[in-house]
Parts: sequence; C-alpha cells; structure tokens
Amino acid sequence: MLDEAVLNRALRVQGWMRREGLLWLAEKAEGKDLVVEVGVWRGRTTTVLSSVAERVLAVDTWAGAPNIDATDKIVQRIGADELFSEYCFRLQTEIRLGSLVPIRIDSSKAGEIMSVYMCGQEADMIFIDGDHDRLAADLAVFAPLVKRGGLLCGHDYSGRFPAVMRDVEENVPGFQLGPAAIWWKEV
Repeated sequence: MLDEAVLNRALRVQGWMRREGLLWLAEKAEGKDLVVEVGVWRGRTTTVLSSVAERVLAVDTWAGAPNIDATDKIVQRIGADELFSEYCFRLQTEIRLGSLVPIRIDSSKAGEIMSVYMCGQEADMIFIDGDHDRLAADLAVFAPLVKRGGLLCGHDYSGRFPAVMRDVEENVPGFQLGPAAIWWKEV
C-alpha cells in the first residue's frame, strides 16, 4: 500500500501526474517484480512506482520534451546533466538499494539494451509518458516487453495531446481509460 508520506513527497516533485493518477499507478504496480517507466522527467511518478514495486527501470534522456514548452525552458535554464543529477540525488536511496535503475537513453534506442537491464524478465507493467509525438515508436519498442497478463499503460490521453490519442487508438486495441488522462490495457 502506498504510504501517504511517499505520496506527499511525490507531489512536491515538479510534474503533471495528479494525485488520483499516482494512486491508480501505485495500486497497479503494488508488489510487481518489474516495472518499466518510459519518460520520467523529474521523478514524480518514479517516486511512487519505486516505493511499491520490487524494481523500476526508468528510461529517459532528461533532455525535456520538444512538444512541452515547460520542459524545454527548464532544460535550457538548468541543463540535462543537472536534471539527471537532481533526479538521482532525489531518488538516491532507491538507486542504492537497487529498486530503481535510471537508464539515460533515448527511448527509441532503448530496445536493444532493455534485455540486459531486464535480466531476461518480462515486465509486469510498462508506463509510457515520454515524447508525446513519438508514442507509436515507444509502443513498438516497449509493448513487446510486457508479460502476458501484464499492464501496458501511459499518460496524457487527452485533447491537449492529439498525437497520444491517435497513437493509442491505432496501436492499443481495446484500451481503457483510467483517472488523470491515463490509458491502459492488460496484455
């Protein structure tokens, strides 16, 4: 069960996932052996996932998203290296314990190395919230890594992000909607 202190810690991290979305993700990730998060930004969702799952692989460049002005401005001001360092510092306990493994790579290039990080396992859950204009590419790389009965899900299924809506509708037949603009499907 998600500890209220962890939820409050997550909500203090700059990000867009709302409380009800974090609670939903925590419920789905609870006790899972392996969760993959694609697009982690500053770690709001990672904070929750890494507190309830055995191991989280967090894939991001920490270079922001070209389709979200707020991230571009922060990256220009702070820099991707500093953002990555800040993320690792914030989640240093989870990293040190091995329950969180940050993987700094463009998600479209991550397919080849994911098997190494996954140690032959399939993911119980994959949560995609990366570049909203490249969701179809992320789905092509990561959807095959979810085990049968596992959960494929993502964020920002909303009119603000028509490319996300299109890519989910075209590539995830039978998807359902959860709270806070989350889309999901058991595979």
